Amino acid sequence: MMYRSARALCYTAANSPGVLRVGRSIAEAPCSCAALISVGVIDAPRHKMIANSYDRFPPFTHNYRCLWFPSSRWASTGSVPPPSAPEHPAFSNPILLRRDRNFEPQKLPQKKSIRSLSSHASGEPSSKGAPARDSHSPARHSRKRQQRILSLSDYNRRIHRCARVGNTSAVMYHLKCLLEHGFQPDEVTYNSIINACAQSGDGEAAVKWFNTMRENGIPPSTMAYNSVLNAFAQIGDTAGTVYWFDKMATNEDCILSGTAYSTVIHAFAKRGDAASATAWFEAMTEKGFQPTVLTYSSVINAYAKSGDTANAVRWFDLLSKSGVQPTETTYSTVINAFAQVGNSAAAVEWFNKMVTKGIRPNVVSYSAVINAFVQSKDCTNTVLWFEKMVAGGIRPSVVSYGCVINAFADVGDCDRALAWVDRMTEDDIEPTQTVYNTVLKACSLASPVDVTTAFRIADKMVQQRVPINDYSMTMLLRCCALADPKLPRVAEEVFKRHVHTMENNSKWSKISAALFDAVGATRARALLQWARRTLPDPAPTPRPSAAQTEAMYTTRHSRRP
Repeated sequence: MMYRSARALCYTAANSPGVLRVGRSIAEAPCSCAALISVGVIDAPRHKMIANSYDRFPPFTHNYRCLWFPSSRWASTGSVPPPSAPEHPAFSNPILLRRDRNFEPQKLPQKKSIRSLSSHASGEPSSKGAPARDSHSPARHSRKRQQRILSLSDYNRRIHRCARVGNTSAVMYHLKCLLEHGFQPDEVTYNSIINACAQSGDGEAAVKWFNTMRENGIPPSTMAYNSVLNAFAQIGDTAGTVYWFDKMATNEDCILSGTAYSTVIHAFAKRGDAASATAWFEAMTEKGFQPTVLTYSSVINAYAKSGDTANAVRWFDLLSKSGVQPTETTYSTVINAFAQVGNSAAAVEWFNKMVTKGIRPNVVSYSAVINAFVQSKDCTNTVLWFEKMVAGGIRPSVVSYGCVINAFADVGDCDRALAWVDRMTEDDIEPTQTVYNTVLKACSLASPVDVTTAFRIADKMVQQRVPINDYSMTMLLRCCALADPKLPRVAEEVFKRHVHTMENNSKWSKISAALFDAVGATRARALLQWARRTLPDPAPTPRPSAAQTEAMYTTRHSRRP
């Protein structure tokens, strides 16, 4: 007979309840009868039935320590035994099992007889002559916690949690474990994997897993189609988004919802195509779908990216009149619209409106206001609003630090830009490629040009495995070209040193122009020919642009809403 808790075991052992009270079940905190025998709670020879259950329960693996209390201290522990508690020899000192994180459990033998267990509890030496350990002072040594057997639902939950944040490496790890344990991915598994690809903006991987899902005999659901739409929308691929929207619309098994329309609108908003975003919004309302606050925010964002502050405010008013409550994202989008044109006064005004409405600003709202002062080249107020954000208990993001660094880079203050990079590192935020490129821009705009700092930043990027792109190389060559006197030999050395670490999708047209300015036309042509001979693919074929992709899809999908 199996008992679900240690409390039930003690009830059977003493034939009377109320002596030992354990709040957690054996399934959550294993406390086997053998462990109870080993500490002298249960008389092993008398209760053979309980000792025979030793193999069914894992041995005392969780960190629970046996604490002995006199009978007078039962009231202080909050557990009062009933008056009918027997005077059993094993319960002369009642115990409670309590959690102790600093306690390492006692390692018990996996196969022991009743006699050896009873001798272990009484402190007698074992048959081999080894001294028995004191039950009140168990051996402190590490033991690997037994792994719980996971089900398919458990793996799906883990994959879903990782997919929500776009952690594709963790998703692939859990998928590998799922397959190794003999499970087959189901519809929930594939939907989570496609969603992970969507969150990371990898449309090709999302389509690959979508096709794998179909090949394994699982018909893609509406959620799978929406995830693929979101994958193309995250990177602003409007042609791919419209293509998959049409496939979803022609599929009889899928239900077209307002979420699909909102995703397409978001894709056009990422590119700043306000006209197309508005057209899809009107098509959405004509189909009878109710726009959400995210739909309105996407349209506002489309006008914000194009710097059309008048239409951004107009769509915000339409949102308010429709009865939809604006969020901090909506206000931040309007603030960003004024930040794009450098209107810091209007940005602060809309920030104050948000606070007046009782909406707590987040790091995106503060970063939008900071960016407004950056665009107007007001370094004083940029730092002031950054410190105001920190004083408000909001942790700065890499975007916030990047805005402040960009403010000093625009005025050529390389020293203060580097000081903010050091502060960013002290705040446990790793500088990104954009941050390093901003410092390189500060070095090129400094007076005089700080070539030494620029080379040090480039070497640091290589050490931290931050890829050097076309902008990084252009700034390095520009520093050599603007130096007084010009440094053509240094520029040639920099080109040969860092050309091997550049990204494959770098734009060589910008690099070639900067190289011509730094070393001259003749030497630049020679260096480019050397790069073509040395590198495996010095000028790789870039991915098709949005216009090329759109032209490819319009041959089969040339409609507009």
